[in-house]
Amino acid sequence: MLKKYSCVLIVFLAVLMLFSGCVPALPVNIEENSAIIKPGTTYIGTETIYRGVWSSFIGPSYARYEIAEDSVIYKFDVYSEEKVFSVEKWEWQEFPYTDEEWKKLFEIPEFYLDIFQYGKIMYLPLNEFVSFLLVDGEIWCMNLSLINSEDYPLQVYHIERLVPEDFCGSVKWEYSPSMSSKEPYFDFEIRTGFSRIWASGSNLVDIDKPYFQLGNNVAIDDHDFIRWSPADYDGVKSAGTEINFQIFQNGDNTSWVYNGKIMIETVESKDGKTVYEATLLSPDLKMKTDAKTGRVYIYDPDTYLGNDEIFIENLEDPNAFWDWVPFG
Repeated sequence: MLKKYSCVLIVFLAVLMLFSGCVPALPVNIEENSAIIKPGTTYIGTETIYRGVWSSFIGPSYARYEIAEDSVIYKFDVYSEEKVFSVEKWEWQEFPYTDEEWKKLFEIPEFYLDIFQYGKIMYLPLNEFVSFLLVDGEIWCMNLSLINSEDYPLQVYHIERLVPEDFCGSVKWEYSPSMSSKEPYFDFEIRTGFSRIWASGSNLVDIDKPYFQLGNNVAIDDHDFIRWSPADYDGVKSAGTEINFQIFQNGDNTSWVYNGKIMIETVESKDGKTVYEATLLSPDLKMKTDAKTGRVYIYDPDTYLGNDEIFIENLEDPNAFWDWVPFG
C-alpha cells in the first residue's frame, strides 16, 4: 500500500512541476550522431548516391577517408598520392542550402537529387568543394565542381555513401610456396547466387583456361572462387593488389547484383613465408573465414543462411582446387 501511494505522489509532483515550469529543460539540439565520425577510423566510398552529368565515377570510387584528430587523409587508390583536408572540429553543422539553393547546384533539372526527402541533413565541410553529409543516419561524401557559368558557378559532381573500412571484414593468409601441401592461391569463395562474375586485378587465376593461366581480367561462370596468385610465372612475388569484381545473375551482364573490391597487402614477410591481409570493400557483402574449413568466403548477410555444412555438401567436389600446385 505504501508503494502505491508513493507512486501516486511521484506522478502528482511531476505533473505539478510541469505546469509550474520547474521541470529541467532537456537539451533541444543534441547532436548525438556527431559521434559517428571518430578519429582513428577509415571510411570507404562504397556506393554512388549521385553521379553528375560530367562525373567520371561510374560506380563507387572505393576511395579511402582516414580520420585523424584534426584532418581527413584522402587517397583514391593505393597508387595515388594522399590529400589532406584540415578539420577544426568534428561537429556537424546545419545544412547550408535551402531547397532553392540546392536545386541551383544541378545543371539539368532531370538529374536533380531531392536530398530533403531524407529529413534533416547535417553538414561537415572539408574544403570549398568537398564535404561530409549526415543523411538518415548514413555518412555521405559530396563533391562539388566549379564550372564556367555565371548563374551556376558550382554543381554537384558526385555523392557517395561511406562505410567504415572494417565493416565488411578482413582476413589473413600465409603464402608458403615451398610447402606443397598448401595451395599457392589466395581463394575467395563466393557464397551468393550468381551466373557470372567479372574480376579485374593482377595475377588472377583463370582455371577455365589450360594450365591455370594468370590474367588481369577473369570471367567466372561455372565455379565459386576468385583466386589470386602472389607470384607470377617467374616466381616474382607481389606486395599486393586490388581486385575489383561484379556479380551478375545471368550471363549477358545485364542483371548486376553485387559489386566490390578486395584490397590485398603484405603485412609480414620472413623465412620464406609471406602473410597477406585482404580487406573487402562492398556496400552489400561481407567476408569472413569459415571456422571449420579455414576457407575465406564472401556472402550477403541479408540472404546467406550461414549453414556451411549444407553449402559444402552441395559442391560437386569441395577439394578439387586445394591440392593441385601448378607452380611456386
